[in-house]
Order: sequence, then C-alpha cells, then structure tokens
Amino acid sequence: MRIPAEMTGFPAAKKKPSRGCGLVCIEAVRDDCRQRGQQVLSTDESRPYLRSEITSLQYSYPFRFLLPENCSPSPCRWIYPMSFGGGLVGGDSIKVAVTVGEECACVVTSQESTKVYHCDHSRETEQDLVYTVTDFALLCVLQDPVVCFKGANFHQTQVVKLTPQSNLVFLDWMLSGRSALLESWCFLRYLNCVEIRLLDEVVLRELSDLEDTPYKSVSEGMMGWQACGLCVVLGIRVQHVAEALMDKYSRKRDIGERSSLELVVSISEVSYTVQGQTISGCYLRFLASSIEQASKVIRDITSPLLQVLGADPYKNKL
Repeated sequence: MRIPAEMTGFPAAKKKPSRGCGLVCIEAVRDDCRQRGQQVLSTDESRPYLRSEITSLQYSYPFRFLLPENCSPSPCRWIYPMSFGGGLVGGDSIKVAVTVGEECACVVTSQESTKVYHCDHSRETEQDLVYTVTDFALLCVLQDPVVCFKGANFHQTQVVKLTPQSNLVFLDWMLSGRSALLESWCFLRYLNCVEIRLLDEVVLRELSDLEDTPYKSVSEGMMGWQACGLCVVLGIRVQHVAEALMDKYSRKRDIGERSSLELVVSISEVSYTVQGQTISGCYLRFLASSIEQASKVIRDITSPLLQVLGADPYKNKL
C-alpha cells in the first residue's frame, strides 16, 4: 500500500531536471550492398531499400532509444526515442541526433505522446533534434503529438539535413492539453522551430510561438481547435505521397460547398533548388477540432507508406 507523503513527515519526491542526449546511426548491411552492385536498376524510384544495422548508438539518462529488431517484415528500421519518467519537466534538456545511411529506410516513431509537465519558477524545457538523411535514404518522422500540460514552458528545435537525393516525410503535431482535465492551450509558452536544410542551406524554416498576450490568450486565439500540425514531404521516392495529398487537399471546392468546421487543411506544392540540384514535394498544415479529426489527415499521410514501413505506427492509437 502506498503511504501518502504527508503521513510520513517527508516531502513528496519530485523529478529533478535532467540533461539527456542520444545518437544513433544506421547503415546498409554489407551483403545487401554487394548484391546491389550486381543489379541493374533503371530509375532511382525503383531501388528497393536495403536492410540496415546500427553502427553507432549512444544515449544518457533520462533519454534512451528503443530499437526493435523485428518490428516489421520490411527492411525499414524502426526507432523509438524515449524519456524515463513519463515526460519532460521544467529544466530538462534533451539533445538527439539520428543519421540514416545511404539507401536505408527509417521511421522515427513513439509509444505515446510527448508530455511536457508544469514548469516551476519559469524554467524552460528544451529538446533539440537533428536528423541527417543521406543519398537515396528515406526518413519518416511519424511520432505521437506533443501535449503541453498547464504551466508548461517548452522550447523545441528540429533540424533535418538533406541531399537532393534524400527522401523525407516529416510530421509534427500537438494537442491542446489534457482534455479530461478541461485543459485547453493553458501552457505558459510553446516555441517550436522546424528547419529543413538542403546541402547545408536552409530552404524551409517554420516557427511556432504560442504565448498569451495582454490582449488575447492562446486559448481564445485557437477558437476551440484542439489539434494542429504540419507535414513536409520531399524527395522523388515519396513523390506518390505528395501527389496523393495534393490530389485530395488542393481540390477547389464546388460552388455552394461549405467548408468543414471540424478540420481545416491547407497544402502547397514546393520545390527547392540549391547548387543547381532540386528536391520537390509538398507542405501541409492542418487544424482539427479533435484528435479524431486530425487522424483523418494522418491516415492520408501514412497510408501510402505502409508497404515501405512494414506496419502502421499509429495502429490502435488513432
């Protein structure tokens, strides 16, 4: 039986701020590389991804990687970044680096949402993520949403480094808070920067800075929306994903057709050229009245990828 802290005479234990870091690199298995050298393939799109192995792995408390070996029948490597303690508290600082080797496929996913707890004394919770995707490799970042609890102060930076032959599906989304406790955008601040670099040149920077002002709170400004997010799809081998999203969400509404009051999606075709080399795809943003509505967009993003991933990262979640 658990004895309440007030009955023991000792103060309740609190999770102390921690500084954790993690690094993981994956490379193609050598036997597969030799087989590839004996094959003649017509186009880059037709190249099958190779089986991969972990070549570098480091992490420190309270952060760790979960790297299951047989997560799916496909060659895609599944990576689960995790934090001990069930979430992040004020003063926590997490730094993570993931590198995907040539012709490898990798999905970075999660077991549950990233919870950011109340921050005492205006402390900030920080998380810095750096992803490097090499030639003909695929990185899919398909994690559960960030959930900032009441009083949270969260600062996150996410950088993705690409080459013109890289392939990327990057989903980043958040929920308004703990709906069961009637929390709706009650955090102190949410500062999130997403940066895409092509050959070390910044081609996209998305900055979200949500904080109450003297004139309007975040909750008032969000007007009842409970989820928001973005998705960036880039690369020739995920062009079918971009095309499917463009076909569905760039369609002009018919005359008299009413817009949805539960889900708003905007999408744009994008193309970036650096040093004479181009990478193209699409950029999507959404607002949803509930996680059920947000799941409709997420299903449209993940469905064309299931054959490559080998399994659904959101199965039994959405």
